[in-house]
Amino acid sequence: VFGSPLMDAATIHLGNGKSFIIIAKNNDAQHPYIHQILLNGHPYTKGYITHQQILGGGTLTMVMRKKPGKNFAVPLNDRPGRTKDFKL
Repeated sequence: VFGSPLMDAATIHLGNGKSFIIIAKNNDAQHPYIHQILLNGHPYTKGYITHQQILGGGTLTMVMRKKPGKNFAVPLNDRPGRTKDFKL
């Protein structure tokens, strides 16, 4: 489940020779809300990511803003606990 990032960037080196990179743009106290998420350069609207997606490697970019994004995790199916991919 996504939340406000604590750091501007992090790299997870996966045991399969791949890496998963997380980048937070505009990450500061004045921009506490997720405005948009990009997964490998493509818009990603879900409020969570699966373990399987992380194992695939790639880059997750979080764009932070002063106000929450209007398209981020809005539909019920984009929220955790609402789909077969993520159960609470």
